[in-house]
Amino acid sequence: CLLLVGEAYDHNREQINHQVDSLCRRYPIQIIRHYNFVPDSEIPFYFHLSDIILATYQRHVGMSGILIWAASTGKPVISSDYGLMGETVKQHQLGTVLNAADPKQIAEGIQSFIDKPCNVSCTEKPKSFAKKNAHYNFSKLIFQCLNNYSQNFV
Repeated sequence: CLLLVGEAYDHNREQINHQVDSLCRRYPIQIIRHYNFVPDSEIPFYFHLSDIILATYQRHVGMSGILIWAASTGKPVISSDYGLMGETVKQHQLGTVLNAADPKQIAEGIQSFIDKPCNVSCTEKPKSFAKKNAHYNFSKLIFQCLNNYSQNFV
């Protein structure tokens, strides 16, 4: 079963639906589509439900909270090998990286996890990554920096 979760523009939605419908006619696969905004309170549900997290942003240079959610729920990530996300996945052993512009590599990445499932929660690096990047630690660091900064002006 494949879950497609998150916002999609109407034009993209039409293209995705066309491909999904075609796949469902040809193969015994269930593809669930939820193209709406997902509130923060519902995000954990989707991660706990999943076996693999696809974060195949193309040419994305920055970071994504998807990596933190995946690490905190012990789910392996298939990520683009490009930019900060690719480096983060490799450095913290959060899953595998590949060329996200190549559909064949994405398919092979998914197939490799199906053939040999892994649970990233059994290693310490993803747990440590999730803990360091938790919202409360981030907030604590921001307030510490602001406090230190403001003391310089008192």
